[in-house]
Amino acid sequence: MRVFLFTIVFCTSYLFALTPFSLEGFKEANVKVLYKGKLLSKEFKTKLKKDLIKELEKAGIKTSSRYYSNLAIRIQIADLGKIKVVNTEMLIVEDVYPKRDKTLQNMALTYKKNDFFDTDENIEKAVYESVIEYLLFDFLEQYKDENS
Repeated sequence: MRVFLFTIVFCTSYLFALTPFSLEGFKEANVKVLYKGKLLSKEFKTKLKKDLIKELEKAGIKTSSRYYSNLAIRIQIADLGKIKVVNTEMLIVEDVYPKRDKTLQNMALTYKKNDFFDTDENIEKAVYESVIEYLLFDFLEQYKDENS
């Protein structure tokens, strides 16, 4: 019976976790928007990055770092005519020092969350909502919870 209760509690708590990644102590990162296609304009990518930086700085996160620490938005779009299939991801990639040997420096993915959807509306509007209103919102909620 105890094993059953433990399993239920463990599974339930895992379902409500924001991500399996920790943002505790996160203070700074360079902001990047990664998209190589032609469906999003250069002006849109500039606005998206500017708005990301504004919201991150409002939360107390520095948006430039001399260390290898990048917060990247990766956007992939498949154009299927009237419908576009979109995958947006928010990633943090940074240098880490493994516990097994503090002299080693590795690059690691320390945060990842994605949004996968299809749309037949304005593609730039849909991507903006996905990145700012979903990915960034969840990221900042977790950040505030773990750093307050």
